[in-house]
Amino acid sequence: MAAGCLWSIIVGILKVKRGIHEVLSFIMFNWIAFYLSNYVVNLKIIHKEGGGEATKDVLDSARLLFPKDIRKLLDCSASNAGFILAVVAAIIIWIIIEKTTLGFKLKAVGFNPNAATYAGINANRSILTALGISGALSGLGGAVQILGMGGRLSQLAAQEGFGFEGISVALIGGSNPIGVIFSGLFYGAMKYGGSKLTMVKAPSEVINIIMGCVIIFIAISQGLKTALTRIFIKSKQER
Repeated sequence: MAAGCLWSIIVGILKVKRGIHEVLSFIMFNWIAFYLSNYVVNLKIIHKEGGGEATKDVLDSARLLFPKDIRKLLDCSASNAGFILAVVAAIIIWIIIEKTTLGFKLKAVGFNPNAATYAGINANRSILTALGISGALSGLGGAVQILGMGGRLSQLAAQEGFGFEGISVALIGGSNPIGVIFSGLFYGAMKYGGSKLTMVKAPSEVINIIMGCVIIFIAISQGLKTALTRIFIKSKQER
């Protein structure tokens, strides 16, 4: 989480000091992290012995797996505490955003940084804080993936696309921390179900089509809401 926070703050500094858009910076930083990860995987000190493009396995004492009895009861050998950590993190973020002064500042800067600055809020500090928190959460997600699921870091691991899937989950959840819990369950169920479609001789790509349509409709709904609001305000002013 500390590494993710630091990585995002570097992007935040580029934004507040040089005005470089964070999306462009993060895209380029993703490739830096990707090749840095590949380099680390191949270091002799941690590379898996006997071949294989991955690091040594994480010790069982450091894994996030549930006890064997619980995994047997759930009939899932990979069940781990990642789900619990995700729910707890979502609740904490919701409390910060909705119930604290810090959250009010972050939302104000997100809606309109110029108005927030005029109101006395340090916009640059809020941007750095928001990016630092998001980076820490990304680091937590990566740690859960390694300690809960894979048990090792593989070469080309960044190409699995979890980050972009996270964007889809956030859009479906309406960028609400509590909504993201349920959209994550929905998205996970769809992805897992899609992998089983071959059993009924249906292409697994159908799931990607469905999820794409869902995201398009969500985007359209926001556009329609904005357009209708403007029409309503204009007609009210004309009266």
